[in-house]
Formats: sequence, C-alpha cells, structure tokens
Amino acid sequence: MDWKAFKSSLFESAKVKIEALLSEGVAPLYAAAFFASYREQEGIISLPSLAANNLAMLNEEYPNRKQKDEGFYSIKWNPADWHWNWEPEDYGEGRLTNYETQLETYSNRGSVAMWNKAEERFVTTVVQVAVALNKHFAKDPAYLRILWCFFMMKKVVPNWPGSVCQHANSCITFPNRMLQKKSVDV
Repeated sequence: MDWKAFKSSLFESAKVKIEALLSEGVAPLYAAAFFASYREQEGIISLPSLAANNLAMLNEEYPNRKQKDEGFYSIKWNPADWHWNWEPEDYGEGRLTNYETQLETYSNRGSVAMWNKAEERFVTTVVQVAVALNKHFAKDPAYLRILWCFFMMKKVVPNWPGSVCQHANSCITFPNRMLQKKSVDV
C-alpha cells in the first residue's frame, strides 16, 4: 500500500470538491468532515464520505431547530444530515477507486494484528489529510477552518495529529488549533 500516494490523492480529492463548492458561492462553510468509514476487522476498510454545510442551508433545511440544542450530537454537527454529502466515488471522481481495493488487500494480508495496524494507519492518514486541508484553506475567508474526522473505534489510537475526544466507542478528532479554543462556536 502506497500510503503517501493515498494521502496525496485523498487530500487532492477533498480539496478539489471543497474548492468547487466554494466557487459556487455557498460560503461561508461552518464545517466540513470526513466520516462514515465502515471498517470490519479482517474485512473491509472503506474510504470515508465527505460532507460540508453552511448556516444558510442548515437554517433552510431545519428551520425549527433550537440553537440551545446545538451541542456536538445535534443536526448542526452531524455530517450525515448536512446539505452537501459525497461518497468517495463522488468526491474522488475516480482518483480514489483503486485505493479502497488496495486498502482491503493490504489490511487482510495476514493476522488480526496486521489488520489492526492497517486500520490505525488508515485512520491516522485521514486525520493527517484533515489537518492538511485546514492548513490549505486557512486564509480563505469563505472557509471557517473546521475540518474534522469522526471514526467509531474500539480503542484509542495513540499519537494522532490533533487531539481526541473519547465518547464510549468513538473518537472524534479535531485539528490542534480548533481544540486550543474553549469551544467550537460558529
């Protein structure tokens, strides 16, 4: 598995999709996220979906929501409920197709321990791409610099870039600079 090439392709695919969205004048986005990567031990590791949203679409699609109910587990922060939502084949436009097959082959080349290491490396790579995308868009006023990853995990992955907030069996990863603030309030 060529992890460097995968990382580059995932970065470019998400960057192009977000730039295309911003060029349509939908700014500012309050968030974008990698999410919904299905993983089954000794089986598949699927590439993550990508989603984005802005406050205008949130207000249009959910006019009766209450701002006091906008905690982390609300519609506002659930990528599956966001207006712009793409599967890997949609935002990757063919660039990511082979990587899912390569990833499954690589992760299932041996023992359970090898699969676990492949999953850890995959999740770490996606988080690194989110951090790199935040750096890329840092000076763009149309983008509020909140790109994060949500992965359901059975264990904590040490040494992730950014910090990890653990809730039951999940790990939510935000880039470092987002966590330096006391709250993510937009």
